[in-house]
Amino acid sequence: MTHALTRNSSSPSIFFGDRDPFGTLVNSFFRGWPQATSDLDEPTFTRGWVPAVDIRETAEGFSLTAELAGIAKKDIEISLDNGVLTLRGERTLAEDTNKDDFRRIERSYGSFERSFRLPTGVDASKVEAHFDNGLLTLNVPKAEAAKARTIKLT
Repeated sequence: MTHALTRNSSSPSIFFGDRDPFGTLVNSFFRGWPQATSDLDEPTFTRGWVPAVDIRETAEGFSLTAELAGIAKKDIEISLDNGVLTLRGERTLAEDTNKDDFRRIERSYGSFERSFRLPTGVDASKVEAHFDNGLLTLNVPKAEAAKARTIKLT
């Protein structure tokens, strides 16, 4: 019976937070550890991947931009459930590709999932998604009540 360290490939961070520089280094080292789907399987080296996402806040709302180069629009799923915005998709190696021809494959392939808990004060019913040139941009507007405003003195 073989035991292997497994992890959720949808999580960008294994041991440390995303903002910790040392943690980022450690996490990148542990990506690609042997994984087994059950105790009966031999572990294989897999390189899970997650797309890079930039999150920006403006006075009007939030903008999330995910780098999804090489993924077809039809292979991307976006869901919003109970305040959690989830991106799912898959990047596949072309079926007619002969892997014996490659000397090195550095790009990551396979499925991914990223989830983001939306902050309170956003208008989840007005989330918009745009996909252009390999970039997925999600605009999450703030609710009117949550926007900063100036109060006039009387």
